[in-house]
Amino acid sequence: MKTILVPTDFSVNAKNAMKYAISLAKTMKAKIHLCHAIVIPEVGPTAGFMVWPAEDYKVMKKESDDRLIKYIQKISKDENLPMITYSSELGTVKQMVEDLAEKMKIDLIVMGMAGASNFEYFMLGSNSLSVIENSKPAVILVPKKPTLFELKKIAFATDLVENEVNSIQKMANLFKNFNSDILLTHVK
Repeated sequence: MKTILVPTDFSVNAKNAMKYAISLAKTMKAKIHLCHAIVIPEVGPTAGFMVWPAEDYKVMKKESDDRLIKYIQKISKDENLPMITYSSELGTVKQMVEDLAEKMKIDLIVMGMAGASNFEYFMLGSNSLSVIENSKPAVILVPKKPTLFELKKIAFATDLVENEVNSIQKMANLFKNFNSDILLTHVK
């Protein structure tokens, strides 16, 4: 069975991405894995040397798991909902997505385009950009206000090296139920 990974920070954008993932999962007959990265606060440039009590990790993970469970229960009123699993992981969104994508053999990642505020984006960089740059599975970024929950066109930028041709074939197979146009853009 195919699996869609949906990272969440519980923002409106992340909730829109989850709605989009549910729509995709129903068509693809896939399951969803909802995940949340628990980022340990840093206090300064020497934060790498900061000591954080181990009990706090357990508390933070339990709080995150409880929040994920409540969120899934809230959206589970739909009887046709695909199977949804969840996890909380310590670390950055990028690390969590990479680890889960490999461990769970993820087929697709669906995430909101921007969960952080403008200040956080300026200070921390974009989680979306970081995931795209390092992801092996295909990534769909859902805009703040999606209007359609269907895939009519899929854009793929490529320099047509052999491993990208394989990726195009995998993508076409993944989205075959949508009758989407695939637009290839040659990058030289």
